Amino acid sequence: MVTTVSVMKKRQIVLPKIFCEEIRIHEGAPLRAVTVKGSILLTPIRPPSKSEYASIIKAAGRPLAKEPPGTVDKIKTAIRRARAHGRRA
Repeated sequence: MVTTVSVMKKRQIVLPKIFCEEIRIHEGAPLRAVTVKGSILLTPIRPPSKSEYASIIKAAGRPLAKEPPGTVDKIKTAIRRARAHGRRA
């Protein structure tokens, strides 16, 4: 589907309802914005799947309670790796 949207005063756009329904995004949903050859590509950021969570827990090595400093970065890295692996499969 193709449509035209306008940029508001505060550089905001309104996505058509049909787009949001089609890709299942809602108010407040995080989107990744990337420029590609003069265009803007918006991609929903989904929560990790169950298999991604399993990979995250495995990479962390133990339950997440009382983790030492720096663990958040390890988890983010594990999420990126699990998602990258999913795209290659």
